Amino acid sequence: MYLLFVNHHWSPTEYFDAHESDKILIRAFLRKQAEDAEKEREELNG
Repeated sequence: MYLLFVNHHWSPTEYFDAHESDKILIRAFLRKQAEDAEKEREELNG
């Protein structure tokens, strides 16, 4: 959830007050974003 608060400027209540189905989608998008960042980091480091 750190990415939401820092990178996307969400307040904690925006996430914690979201419906459970929305939280599932939010977590899926965050996982994808983290995977993409890891791939980019690996490409830069060779």
